[in-house]
Amino acid sequence: MRKYIIGVVVLGMVGLLNAEPIMDENDLINRMVIRYDEMWNDVEIVEYDAELLEGSLDDSGALKVEDRFLKQVVVTVLPDTTLLDEKYIAYYRDGDLQDEDRLRKEAGKRIERREKSESRGISWPILTPFFPDQREYYEFTYRGVSDSLVSGYLCHVIDVRSLKEHDQRIHGTYHIDTKSLHPVRLDFRPSKLGGGTMFKLKQLDMTVWSAPVEDDLWLPTRFDITGKGRAALLVSVSFAGREYYRNPRIQRRVVSQDTSL
Repeated sequence: MRKYIIGVVVLGMVGLLNAEPIMDENDLINRMVIRYDEMWNDVEIVEYDAELLEGSLDDSGALKVEDRFLKQVVVTVLPDTTLLDEKYIAYYRDGDLQDEDRLRKEAGKRIERREKSESRGISWPILTPFFPDQREYYEFTYRGVSDSLVSGYLCHVIDVRSLKEHDQRIHGTYHIDTKSLHPVRLDFRPSKLGGGTMFKLKQLDMTVWSAPVEDDLWLPTRFDITGKGRAALLVSVSFAGREYYRNPRIQRRVVSQDTSL
């Protein structure tokens, strides 16, 4: 087992990012997956009130909002997959509420885009690269404990990198809460960018934040996406979006008990 050098915490320092690891990497990953499986074991449905903001980034990196949607998001957890359903409720363009016809039209575009997208939304199991049947496709690098709090949590930092370019795999950095071993933040991108004849992606970066809601259940609270590409191989296009997930309603599976003797 590899041993790790622990730095002395001085004047509020919570860790050294480039310190040597403090635990066995495989043991940490195994415990993360066990916690994740335990967390989702009896969850059947999670429903959110969601707010989707779309636009572009200004010179300071802040999101300049052009389109705003209010919607309900329902995530259904099945034994071998996870389903995502969205109901768009309201649409604002440049701050003005749009009519029902415009809402349906714009919502249809977003739903079609999501179905074709390479992005990994909240229905994608966030620890997928660490699952036993996926580990052979990735390289993992444990970078130690974060040198600052991430959303208020002290975190293990783990880089993941797909060994081959593949549009269903990622390169990314995980921030894992040192106490609960649940992911607090994931910064990632597809290991292979795609696109069709009319639009070619050049960059696609995503971040998902999670937080505890009840009984050690951690759920996503925010998802950011930024990207660049070329339309018709001529015009450069950039885009940015942010989605907030609020007021989660959780439906758990009812486990039947055999009372027969």
